[in-house]
Amino acid sequence: MIGVSTHNGEGPVLARLADRLRCLSARARALTFLAVGFAVAYGLISLLVDFSSLRPPRLYEKDFVQEYLLARAIADRRAPYAPVQDLAARYLPAQPDQSLTPGMGVRLWLPTPHPPPVGLLSLPLALVDYQVAARIWFGLELGLLVISVVLVGRTIGVRLPLLPAAGVALVLVGWTPVRQELNIGQLSMLLLVLVAAAWLSMQSARPINAGVYLGLALAIKPVVWLVLPLLLLRKQWRTVGAALAVLFVAYAVALLAIGPSQLTLYLTQVLPAVNAMYASSDRNLSLAGLIDFHDPTAAGVVLSYAARLLLVGVAWVALRSCWRIETWLGIGICVSLLINPITWDNYLLLTLLPIVQVGANLIRRALSWRERAIAGLAAALTSFPLGLWMDSIPYAWSTVQAGFTMALLLLTWLVVRTDVTPESSYAE
Repeated sequence: MIGVSTHNGEGPVLARLADRLRCLSARARALTFLAVGFAVAYGLISLLVDFSSLRPPRLYEKDFVQEYLLARAIADRRAPYAPVQDLAARYLPAQPDQSLTPGMGVRLWLPTPHPPPVGLLSLPLALVDYQVAARIWFGLELGLLVISVVLVGRTIGVRLPLLPAAGVALVLVGWTPVRQELNIGQLSMLLLVLVAAAWLSMQSARPINAGVYLGLALAIKPVVWLVLPLLLLRKQWRTVGAALAVLFVAYAVALLAIGPSQLTLYLTQVLPAVNAMYASSDRNLSLAGLIDFHDPTAAGVVLSYAARLLLVGVAWVALRSCWRIETWLGIGICVSLLINPITWDNYLLLTLLPIVQVGANLIRRALSWRERAIAGLAAALTSFPLGLWMDSIPYAWSTVQAGFTMALLLLTWLVVRTDVTPESSYAE
């Protein structure tokens, strides 16, 4: 049985949703159930297709190869920030005979941009060969997806047992950010679990726990870094302090593992080189990527920084009238993804938290059709199926890039617009 909690005064979201479904006409209810059935079927088909990424040669084009090689180099006390293709030649001698995509997986000619703590996290997987490790990570990500569904549900007062949560996770496999994450074997699923745990801890008035989870997420990848200064502005000292302490410990251990020269190389050369390479890519979904792609000149760079500063300023002004911690966290996630130098499609997996919050608030409140239409448009824009077939269509990627950026902007507006009466019990 699915438990419905009144956690933090949120109210029985599922009960209200059930009431609204009962108010629908018979035809509307039939269409709703048909849509749910289609979503489940599409998720199942997507999962079966995703299994194809576990076979060579696609197995060797996953981003996961970067985590694996980083861990192997650390375990072997070699330079972990050598070019990926050089590390692959050392640690992955049995590569497929088929041609692989240049610049992907084992063919990446740059060092990995993943932070040193990722290598430490991946050390257990370095005990097995790459093919086994990649398949283990795929299975772990599916498990993390189910856990994230449970945690995200609890942020709106819905307690899902594992079996119903697995059903929701199956539907989410068809969502584009989840599909992209599973295909390339990145770290966004783990980040979602950690950020959701931090979110839930803050709602439950556990600031130290929230800081630990947030610090771990930022140590793995500082994708939602803006959350930290926003919490500082809210004077959440214990949360910020715990996060910074975890970051310090993570990088101190990494320093001992890889040495100061490799850490310096990563911070001063690897990150700038990777940012320069991908900043103007039509697959970079951040606001900076959208501007840099259309205008890579010095004027475009100035416009990019000006637009991002303006967005941060507007978000701050909007947040000054918002009391709920959920709104601040949602804005922190959305605006981080917009102003980061690089935002890939799988990073949008983190928007599941603000999307669910917006959806729950739309159910609770009798807002106009405008908010519901905008929410539907944002959801549709983040669900556009991606694939290699887009490479043969002119402007396909740049159009999707603009669509995803627009979805983030719309979601940012919705998070503020659907902010409800102060109900969260969290206090520092």
